[in-house]
Amino acid sequence: MYLARRAWAELRNEIFVLPSRTAVLIWVLALLASCIFAIFAASWDLLAGYTGQVNFGHALFFGAGAYTSALMSHRLGITPWATIWAGGAVAALFGFAAGYLCLRLRGSYLSLATLAFPLIALGLLFAFPDFSGGELGISGLRRL
Repeated sequence: MYLARRAWAELRNEIFVLPSRTAVLIWVLALLASCIFAIFAASWDLLAGYTGQVNFGHALFFGAGAYTSALMSHRLGITPWATIWAGGAVAALFGFAAGYLCLRLRGSYLSLATLAFPLIALGLLFAFPDFSGGELGISGLRRL
């Protein structure tokens, strides 16, 4: 609960403290990164803070959405603004699939099961370097 309040307070401060039209790109990128990680921290706090359950699968959902957006933009040539919605949908599908498989698990069993999902996804990404870029990732992405 405390982390969620702090994340929202920092987000609110950054939005109102920074000028709305800035010419310095580094501030925009820093604001964007801090907003993304504030949402990431709030989701972690929602599960761990209210239910006491530790979930290590958050990075999978975060990465699945980002990787889907990057692959669609790079491979299919779709504008990045349109791929953001697809990335969110894929992250939600990964979340529903993992949630369905881990629905009845509690405590250490939930932690270990949710730790396995990102490791499996990482292994699949490294197993198909022609499709995913392997350990080098995807380069040459268009900016928003």
